[in-house]
Amino acid sequence: MFIKLGDGSRAKFWSDNWLPGGRAVQDWAPSLFSFVRDSSMSVAVAFPTNRSVRDIRGGLSTQALADYLKLWDLVFGIALIAHQPDQACWRFSSSGTFS
Repeated sequence: MFIKLGDGSRAKFWSDNWLPGGRAVQDWAPSLFSFVRDSSMSVAVAFPTNRSVRDIRGGLSTQALADYLKLWDLVFGIALIAHQPDQACWRFSSSGTFS
């Protein structure tokens, strides 16, 4: 399952599969995620205020810093759509079954 972003209010920034390609930040950048204090923040809260940065605590490792820069590039062009709820979407495998 992945989240198709609307207004970002239901998708969790760090833990839901909302990134392009249907991955979660915690899986895509585990080094960075290990420094996250509060993983329950929504994408809607993280985006307009750049609050996700404030949830990262401690001295970042080189890998975590590299992951942060890659994440910034990855999400830079994503726009939220006001008044449109996020959608949970299922992927099918090539055999026609749920993956």
